[in-house]
Amino acid sequence: MTTYINNTRSESILTINIESSENLKEALHLSEPGNKDVYLTLTAGLGINDIDVPAGKEVRVANNTVATFLAVRSAN
Repeated sequence: MTTYINNTRSESILTINIESSENLKEALHLSEPGNKDVYLTLTAGLGINDIDVPAGKEVRVANNTVATFLAVRSAN
């Protein structure tokens, strides 16, 4: 499931609340939109996390992670 796609030309900061996950070291995937084969795994902790999302990238939850979208803002 796609959590967030950064469709802007600048970096964004995504704020999410991680409620649970099978593997917190691989809780999130950062990739090109729609590309599920090539991605970077992101480590997240339980609770509120700020995730840097470069322009044109997407963040997806992985490993049965339960997360709630809280906010997004420009990093500039």
